Amino acid sequence: MSNAFIVGAGFSKAIGSSMPLMSELSVLLNDDLPNFRAWTTATFLATTNLELQFSSLAVNQPFLDEATNYRNRALYLEIAEWLAHRVYVAQAHVLGSPLPPWLEALVQYWNRTRATV
Repeated sequence: MSNAFIVGAGFSKAIGSSMPLMSELSVLLNDDLPNFRAWTTATFLATTNLELQFSSLAVNQPFLDEATNYRNRALYLEIAEWLAHRVYVAQAHVLGSPLPPWLEALVQYWNRTRATV
C-alpha cells in the first residue's frame, strides 16, 4: 500500500513565496475589478471568497434575467484571463528561482515510494 498526499495552495506558497493564495488573489481581484470591461453592468458578489465569486459568475443564476447572466459570463471570462495571467507570472518567477532544499528530497521520496499526490 502506497502513501497518499494531498497538497493545496499552501504547498505552492511553500515552494515559492510569490505564488498567490486564494485569499490574496481575492484581494487583488477586488482591487482590479473596476478595470474589467464587463464589470460596469454585471452582478458581482462582494466577498473575499474567490471560488464563490468566480462560480457565481460561471453558472446562470435562475433569479437573474438572461442579459445579466450573459454579462456575468463575460465578467467570468475576463476574470479567468486575469487569473491565468497572475498565476502564470507567479509561476514563471518561482520556476526561475532555486528549489527549496526540502523539495527535491520530498519529490524523490514520492517517486521512490510511488506515492499518490
